[in-house]
Amino acid sequence: MSKNSAPSPKAYVQAARDEIASWENAKRGRLGRWSDAVLNPAAKWTAGMVPRSIQNAATQAIEKTLLLAAQAGGFSVDHLSITKEREKTLLRKRAQGVRLKACDKLAKRYWTSHCAYAAAQGATTGLAGVAGFVAEIPLILSITIREIRTIGLCYGFPTTQPEETNYLLHVLRLGSTNDPDVRLESLTALKAIEGESLDAGGNKKSNGVKYLISMQQYARSLAVDLMRGQALQLIPIAGAVAGASFNAAYANEIGRAAYLCYRRRFLLEGE
Repeated sequence: MSKNSAPSPKAYVQAARDEIASWENAKRGRLGRWSDAVLNPAAKWTAGMVPRSIQNAATQAIEKTLLLAAQAGGFSVDHLSITKEREKTLLRKRAQGVRLKACDKLAKRYWTSHCAYAAAQGATTGLAGVAGFVAEIPLILSITIREIRTIGLCYGFPTTQPEETNYLLHVLRLGSTNDPDVRLESLTALKAIEGESLDAGGNKKSNGVKYLISMQQYARSLAVDLMRGQALQLIPIAGAVAGASFNAAYANEIGRAAYLCYRRRFLLEGE
């Protein structure tokens, strides 16, 4: 094979598996490294200045947004359009590696577009100071939840089904956290969900495992991560730049988690 030729379908699948394994074994996510380099110590100081009332309001907003995510149908995701585009893209493609590559290309396009949406939204709310800070958290969560749903659809997983809620929320949690224990917990839960057996009709059979901690606990942990990263939005002038930068990085990390998790799931179900 020449240097300029595309990898074989089999080689593409192996490269995907290697990329997924490398990401799973990473000690610290890119968002965490970026936060350390860019936001500290200014973000720590600013986060300490956030009044308790604002922290509580942010936590409540997160909990309501997550509950809505569990109940709503997809935050304006055009399921039919994405499904048709995917089916058209996969038409007459049989090899698993070729199909995966086509799904990857489609997913990357939506991943990139959601990063742009998040950056624009962060810049806008960053100009609003404290008021924007409170509004910002449910808005960025709505964008990233929509991002996960969209990427899932690119791989053929209809993420509006009730049984998919745990999976979606763990992908969100996985992309949000810098805590290695939380990361391992969510990775383990995701693989357990992926490994559920099928019944005779081809439907998922739950193994009875409770995958997700309480929504309130989840909301509090997300609030800590998001408020630390977005605290610089409270600083005049810098707020728009900080909001756009953090949101783009956050949406990118959530997109990466969704991309790699749904890739793994696609490969697993194709075996």
